[in-house]
Amino acid sequence: MIKIGVIGYKNHAKRMIKIFSSQSNVKIQCVYHPKKKIKGVTNNINYLLNTDAILILCPNHLHFKYINFVKKEKYKGYIFCEKPPVTSKSDLKRIKCNKRKTFFNFNFRFSYLKNFFEKEINLRNLGKVLNISIVATHGFAFKKEYKNSWRSKSSLHKNGITETVIIHWIDFINLFFGEINKISYNPVNFLGNGTAYDTCQVSLKLKNKAHANIFASYASPAISRISIIYTNGIIEYDKNLLKVYGPRNVFSKDGKFKNPPIIFKKKINYQAMYNESLINSVNYFLNFVRSKKYIPRYMYDKSIEANKFVFMNNEK
Repeated sequence: MIKIGVIGYKNHAKRMIKIFSSQSNVKIQCVYHPKKKIKGVTNNINYLLNTDAILILCPNHLHFKYINFVKKEKYKGYIFCEKPPVTSKSDLKRIKCNKRKTFFNFNFRFSYLKNFFEKEINLRNLGKVLNISIVATHGFAFKKEYKNSWRSKSSLHKNGITETVIIHWIDFINLFFGEINKISYNPVNFLGNGTAYDTCQVSLKLKNKAHANIFASYASPAISRISIIYTNGIIEYDKNLLKVYGPRNVFSKDGKFKNPPIIFKKKINYQAMYNESLINSVNYFLNFVRSKKYIPRYMYDKSIEANKFVFMNNEK
């Protein structure tokens, strides 16, 4: 039986506790909060140390504190920490942990899209990637609970939506489309229902000469849209429908280029895909806990890379 300790108890933490609890031979040994007096929650942080793995599911700005606490206490188990690893350049330089037993939950790495891009691109002969465009938005900033959420406060959510939403896509692009060479972004508190950035546009330049743009907002209708242009085809995902177009050389009767036809189409519910990626990510982590093996070092290194890009030309 794998004994799990948890830091965090509501919202996303509650969702993750449910996923871990549903896995075979896993027991949530304790849930910690420093102050809250709630049934089933302890205020004694040392209870966490008598476990096989600790889940750091608290707000972003507290990740550094608890990662370093675990290291200081010479904890021998595994760490599952939500992204981002930390929220400032200074914390990134000072973070201390067992890099082969610490896992950051960039769960898009375990989504259907990951498998699709790894296998289907060569199969469909789409060529080299030229441009990536991603839009990830919804209307959280209009909700009443947003004002009381840590996500609305710049003191707790320093990099705003960039560190919570955009970082997922930075990591995904960096892993599967090419190493990022340059990044620029323009964060803004568009709605003003708090002090944190609720909207951001990010532009990336990859070492393979491709470009990418990511737009994310808490002040918009819900949109989950991906468009990727290759030298010999196009991939589009919008309104739960994934479509692949190709090849490039399609001509009209007078020899002019025409829009390529659809060569692949599949319905993929975005929320279902996201939920599945969380389960896959949890199972990936638990496999190492069960076997008592080390997590591949590149998983840690790529997580730190994605975190660094969030601070470029922003955090001093």
